[in-house]
Amino acid sequence: MQLATELLREKHTNETTKTTQRVKQYQDEYNNIKKRLDNLTAMRLDGEISREEAMPVKSQLLADQARVNSLLADSEDSSNNWLKYAENFVDTVTSAKSLAETGTLEEKKDFLIYVCSNLILTEGKIVFTPRKPYNLLPSLNRGTKWWAVQESNL
Repeated sequence: MQLATELLREKHTNETTKTTQRVKQYQDEYNNIKKRLDNLTAMRLDGEISREEAMPVKSQLLADQARVNSLLADSEDSSNNWLKYAENFVDTVTSAKSLAETGTLEEKKDFLIYVCSNLILTEGKIVFTPRKPYNLLPSLNRGTKWWAVQESNL
């Protein structure tokens, strides 16, 4: 579990750094568009450009502004989703031992389907490939017998 926590902490740091950089880039782009809109308005008010000249530029800038707003919202959603997935990962990993010791056959089967892919029953042993991100955990080696039970139709 300690390794999982360390891996998660490292991934969180990387994700936070990427998200912060991305948000700063989008905010800078947004501020640049806002400044251009302000300049366009000032030029229009000063009579430097006509309404006909200003409107296409204004429309494009407003479309760009809406696009950047959408990117900012997506970055926030991505950050929130990352947190949700991280919490789910930790919950799953921390409940595995308890599930192995006291879970029903159905709960164990559901857990294996959730955490593993390519489940193969060979000579009473389950061989599998852990799904991402569970493949990072060293204790989920192929052929591990922590779920072994008398019944073979998991």
